[in-house]
Amino acid sequence: MPGGGWLQFKTAEEVDSLRGETVDFRVVDESAHIRDLQTLWELCLRACLLDRKGSAWFISTPSGYEYFHELFQRGRNGDTGWASFQFPSTANPYLDATELEEIGRDMPALVRRQEIDAEFVQLAGAMFKRDQVQIVESEPVGVRWVRA
Repeated sequence: MPGGGWLQFKTAEEVDSLRGETVDFRVVDESAHIRDLQTLWELCLRACLLDRKGSAWFISTPSGYEYFHELFQRGRNGDTGWASFQFPSTANPYLDATELEEIGRDMPALVRRQEIDAEFVQLAGAMFKRDQVQIVESEPVGVRWVRA
């Protein structure tokens, strides 16, 4: 870098490969999709920032309520040293609004909320295909309650 610094890109595929190197700053991209983010942060990355009182950014599209969500909540709860920001894809001036709308129409609503609107939602086990749902005009005989 012009000021003498440097950038290095590594994968989090193998957590232990990120151990030991003292750094000033880490960016963990697509954090929510890292298989063992908690171990990566608590046992590897955090210690690498200690010597220089470094900092880290965890950036990602949400993916359920895993450890990335826990880190996000630290910023929302006002934990010292943490901040959280959340922006939908529509806030990005470099993305075409028409294209986003078209992509969003092709997704189930819950997927759109996660992938376009940047909301934390639980996709696993929560989605139904249209052919799995029967629309009825009245309460079926023998049913005590109906959820909709």
